[in-house]
Parts: sequence; C-alpha cells; structure tokens
Amino acid sequence: MKTFENRIAGQQFEGRMAASRGDSLAIQFIADLYQTYHLYNPFKASNPYLQNVPLSHSDYSTSKLTVQEKEYTVDNQWHNFNDINNLKPTTAEVVFIGYGISIPKFDELNDIDVGGKFVLMNWDSPKDSSGKDIIDEKDMPSENDQTNSLINKKPFGVLLYTPDFATTLSQLNYWRDFEPYYDFSRMNSPKIPGGTISSEISRLAVGLNIDSLYSVIGNSGKPHSFNTHRLLTLSIIKIDKKASTKNIIGLIMGTDNNLPYIVLSAHHDHFGKIDGKIFYGADDNGSGTTALLEIARILSYAATKGIRPKRTIVFLSTGAEEQGLIGAYYYTDNPVIPLTKTYCNINIDMIGRVDSFHVGNKRDSNYVYCLYYDTSNKVFNSSKLNILNSACCNLILDTLYDKKSKKVSENSVIARSDNFTFIKKGIPSIFFFGGFHKDYHQATDTPDKINYLLLKHRTQLVLTILWQLANE
Repeated sequence: MKTFENRIAGQQFEGRMAASRGDSLAIQFIADLYQTYHLYNPFKASNPYLQNVPLSHSDYSTSKLTVQEKEYTVDNQWHNFNDINNLKPTTAEVVFIGYGISIPKFDELNDIDVGGKFVLMNWDSPKDSSGKDIIDEKDMPSENDQTNSLINKKPFGVLLYTPDFATTLSQLNYWRDFEPYYDFSRMNSPKIPGGTISSEISRLAVGLNIDSLYSVIGNSGKPHSFNTHRLLTLSIIKIDKKASTKNIIGLIMGTDNNLPYIVLSAHHDHFGKIDGKIFYGADDNGSGTTALLEIARILSYAATKGIRPKRTIVFLSTGAEEQGLIGAYYYTDNPVIPLTKTYCNINIDMIGRVDSFHVGNKRDSNYVYCLYYDTSNKVFNSSKLNILNSACCNLILDTLYDKKSKKVSENSVIARSDNFTFIKKGIPSIFFFGGFHKDYHQATDTPDKINYLLLKHRTQLVLTILWQLANE
C-alpha cells in the first residue's frame, strides 16, 4: 500500500489537477493497473476503462459595468456572479436597500419599488456604532428566506457592496486557482445578473458615501431604503473554454447477474500545481485511491482462484471531485450499469490520517467515520456495520459526523464527497472518512504523513463490508 500511495501522490503526478498533465498521467497509471488486474472493461478496447468527463471553464474577462459614465472591466472594482449567461449591455436604475432584510420588525423592501432595477445591498446584518447587532439573531431571516423575499420583488440585478473589495477579490482569485472547472450550474442560487462591488462603485451608484448610509441605519435602528435615480449599465460576456478529464471504470463480474451491482468509488484528482507549489493530495485522496486499487488487486486475485462475489462490483475512480463532484455526477447521469440495478455505493475519501479532533483530545486514533444514508435501513445500518467491524478490524466507528435528521443537507459532511451524487439518486451510500486535519487542502498533505497501518486497517474494513454486501 505504501508503494501505491507514494506513486499516486508522487511528484511525477503534479497534484493531479483535473485536465492537467499530471491528471492524465494518474489516469493512465490507474487504467494500467485495472488492466494488470484483469478487471472487465465496459468500454471499447481502444479506450480501455476510460469514461470521458467534459469540463468547462467560464471566462468573463471582457464583461463591463458602467456608472456615472465611468466604465469598469470585470475584476476592476467589481466581479460578476458565477454561472450568469451572456447579457447585452443593459441599463437600469439603482435602488439602495441596505441589507435587503424583510421582516415585520425591519422591512427594507416595504414601500420601495425594486422591480426591473438594480438593488444595492450589503449581505450582512445591521449593527449599531458599537458593533452590536440591532436585530436579534432569532429574528434574522435565513439566507434562503432573505433571498426569496428579494427575488419575489423581481429586481433586474443585485449589487453586493463589500467594504474590503481588494481582499474579497484576492480570495476569489485564490479560489479560482484551485477550482477552475467548478460546476455552478448545480447550485440552487438564483441566476440573477450582478456582482460584488467596491466602495468606489457604490459611492458612484448612490451619490453618497456608502459607509455613512450604513451608519445611519445602525444608529437609527431603522431601514433607510431609497431610489438613487442613478443609472448603471451592465454587460456580461461569458466564454466557455472546454476541457475534459476521465473516470476510470472497471468491473469484477459476480456470479449472479440478476443481483443489483455495487459501486466502489474514490476520486483520484486534487489541486495540482499552483504558484510553483505541488498540492500532493496524499490523504485527499491518494489514500482513497490507494484503498480502491488494493481492494481491486485482492478481489481480482481471488477471482483467478475461482472466488467471486455474487454481485458484480464496479470500481469507479472519479475525476474532478474537487471541482464540485463533477466526475461522480457524470457517472450517475451516465452509468455503465443502470442505476436501477445498483445496490449501493461505497465511497472512500481521506482515510490515511488522524484528524485534528482526535489528536487534540488525545482520543483513540484507531477509528474511522462511516457516514451512511439508507432510507430502507437494510443495506446500511449501525448493527450490521458494528458486527462486521468486530469480525475484522475493531476500529472505533465514530459518529461525530452522523446525520442528525432524515434529510441530507447540501452543507453537511456527507454531502462533500462523491457518495452524495448517489444519495441524490436514491441509492444507499456510505462514505468512509478519516476527518479533517491541518494539512487538508494544503501543499503539506504529503505521503510521508500518511499513517500506513491505519490506512491498512481502514481498507480492510471497507473490503470486509464490501464483500459482505456483495454476497447478500
């Protein structure tokens, strides 16, 4: 296992950023191992094990905003909202609405017409001169309710004021380096023109010092919305630059084709090379990829000895997970086996380290998180997992990140890896996870920090559970 981990997270693969040279090398490395293990190839012989996954990078660099006859190109005092399509130059009035809050005690949308106009607001909460909130936290609307109240008023666009635009832009550019192919189309946020603007543009748009307006609101404790009678023109030019990565898919055929199949998944990509630094992604997710390949090796060897599971097992190494689970979404939309014949998904992501929670509290580090979602409670349940764990590994099945409700939130940990795409399709899924540590998403996530004995034990648990489910 140590050899696998050092290879997949090695310098030669340059951090495996989706669509990069290192990504292509890692994909070929995994596909070659699938072939060595004689996994069944579900694709053409000329394209063994590889499922093409389209990617797109949206370039907005020629978009413009004009106010008071002063023109600004994008990222110069403003930046656009993501995933907004082309917009011809459109001019509309600007309405100042403070924080855009609409509750009985503090209604900034009452008696103000925002229909077809740009609303200018700060996505924060009103505070007095001492910095204390003037609206109790329990009375504040949720982000979703606040957004819906505003959208129902049918503004043409939204201008979000930020006092420190330079820092906001710096953070945005840093994020762009890491996730250039992020798929915003799957987000539930409304697709409305606009963007984040600086103090300079805000001042021109309202004709007053913007911070003084927010001081008036804070000191009075009352809304101060008004029509500025000033015009702003916005043009959005979106150029999509196409690229692609690959999912690597191989099968071990079961003895009973009538039984639904199991998908074992792990993503192989990470963040690549940024500003000369390689983000090795040894734990995230060299560890999960290593576990998947080791399990493929063991079961393929067993198959050569005539020992096969009842259910067919699909080995799915996904691409572009760090870009928003793109490879996994592509698979669940284009499966090699119909999802109606998929029994469950077992997903492995970051199982090579001890997380900060266990280290900081001196807890037993012989653990793993098993986050599962199964409305039937038959494929996955705590009793079954505990029995299988006791039979093979005696790990602590930590419940820190277990779901607290019957519904899965898109903000929960269980929704942050490829298993979530299966959950959304109604397929029972489990996510094996080691937790977050100080090297998470840093260039310091290197192979020398992997706990190889723990990685071995966690892989053994995954294999044990997989084998049990494959023979049910």
